[in-house]
Amino acid sequence: MNYTFFVYYLKPDHFRDGICGEAHADPADLEKTHVRLRMLEVHKPWYAEADDTLTIEEALEEAFRAQQGEVWSRNGEARALIEQKGLKHTSMSVGDVLVTNTGDIYEVASVGFRKIGKRSTWSVIAESPGGRAGHWYGQPSYHDTLEEAEAERERMSNALPNWKVFIE
Repeated sequence: MNYTFFVYYLKPDHFRDGICGEAHADPADLEKTHVRLRMLEVHKPWYAEADDTLTIEEALEEAFRAQQGEVWSRNGEARALIEQKGLKHTSMSVGDVLVTNTGDIYEVASVGFRKIGKRSTWSVIAESPGGRAGHWYGQPSYHDTLEEAEAERERMSNALPNWKVFIE
């Protein structure tokens, strides 16, 4: 099983408290302290057996590894995106957040992750084709039910055929 995560980094003015564990993300108001950075798909590692299933715990760890600067921005590839989002750190750190496409919200802890909640509303977002991670089409649309979000995803997928359209 593959996992899709939406990566949220702490805003600079909340970074110190978040990384020190003095403040935690509020699942009901994530955008208050965090910025949505990008969408990340996590696949089974190359060394795994063919019939191995990737657990959520393994997927979270793989996402954390993939979000380290030396992995996803070895030559500064992420610098423009980080600056565009008003962020100061490239590597995922304590206090940053991963949201699954089913709405489960996980915060990076000093050791591992802790589940802090589930989205009560769903947003539909579209990411541009061609590997321009973090380039979104307009603002997300918000919905009270998953069914409404699925209908909007279908509409956007038809309107933007080459874009990846996701529910968060």
